[in-house]
Amino acid sequence: MKNLIKLPLSIFIVFLLIGCGKEPEPVKPVLQKTDPLEKFDENWPPKEEKEQNIDMSDLQINEVKINDKELQEFYNLPKSGNSTIFGKVALRLQNGQLINGSYANVYLIPQTSYSKQWFKENYSSEEFAGSIDSRIYDFIKFTKSNSKGDFSFSNMPKGRYYLIGTMNCGVECGFEGNKSIRMVNEIFVDKDGSVLKNIIKSL
Repeated sequence: MKNLIKLPLSIFIVFLLIGCGKEPEPVKPVLQKTDPLEKFDENWPPKEEKEQNIDMSDLQINEVKINDKELQEFYNLPKSGNSTIFGKVALRLQNGQLINGSYANVYLIPQTSYSKQWFKENYSSEEFAGSIDSRIYDFIKFTKSNSKGDFSFSNMPKGRYYLIGTMNCGVECGFEGNKSIRMVNEIFVDKDGSVLKNIIKSL
């Protein structure tokens, strides 16, 4: 008789614990935190795309001529080095959000007396005063960023450069339509190996 009483009593206790126990709190969704400056993709660009035809369309407006002395400065520059310049092209919105420059045109121009003057005239305002003389195209490095806005230039010598990026942005940046944005970063490469230099403009 005692055994018959124990069985239903134990079942009753189990149901009591289940029915009267505190309801579990709803599981809160876990938001994945991401760094807006994601790790540079070292596999970009693919080997077959590393050699690209240079696109100077962003720099061709009214050509600013270079004299022989200024041109010689470019010829006197070291042709290669052991530095890899890499980074990201992006626009920073007022709320801090980054809009990556997908497949943006990126130019690397050595700093000389001529490029200093060109830079001063063209980037003192939003409007370009003139394009670079076509005779120094061979001294300008060009590439396109990947879908995340990452870019790289390898085998670069130490020195000072102008790092120029051109990307398109539309309603996501608060514009009524698609707009081409030019941005620049004056950089100094003083070591071998990987050198991080981003091109980020705040709107």
